[in-house]
Amino acid sequence: MPEQCEQLASRVNKRWIKALRINAEQDTPDSVRAQIAQFADAGASSILLDAYHQAAYGGTGQRFDWSLIPHDSALPIVLAGGLDAQNVAETSNLPIYGVDVSGGIEVDKGKKMLPRCVPL
Repeated sequence: MPEQCEQLASRVNKRWIKALRINAEQDTPDSVRAQIAQFADAGASSILLDAYHQAAYGGTGQRFDWSLIPHDSALPIVLAGGLDAQNVAETSNLPIYGVDVSGGIEVDKGKKMLPRCVPL
């Protein structure tokens, strides 16, 4: 998979971010670190970590076990999954570059609600 991402990015000459779904039942900090390193070697500019869900690729509003986030990532990490104005402050001590609160500020899929953005 890293090779496919690298090939596509080279064709369009764009930077890219890889989303990884973290499965708390299978992943460890070492396995997450290794996956990130593979995509760093393939040229990713950063990694988005989200919760694994069997039937969905993102947008589930579920968090994963943040202790699985490696402290020595080869790439900047963007954290996603169940984040909103009420809990985003809990991420302040994590080894991450940024957060994705998209679903946490939506009233319907793809429909953002400005009042939910203000507290952020």
